Amino acid sequence: MKDLRNAAAIAMAFIIIKLVFRLIPPSERFFSLFENGVWVGLGIILTAYLILFVIIYLILVVKRRRKEKG
Repeated sequence: MKDLRNAAAIAMAFIIIKLVFRLIPPSERFFSLFENGVWVGLGIILTAYLILFVIIYLILVVKRRRKEKG
């Protein structure tokens, strides 16, 4: 459970940092996410979050298993 919470927090931090950098002028890159609609833009952001979450979670699990093993 601790790995899930840590992975979610780290992934959320990365996504927020990425979105903040997209909002810094020129913000055209951020608004280009929503060219095809709000739902498509939110879908892109959520998909990126989920992919990042899974990658970070797998890294944390592998790290913990290696630590327990060795």
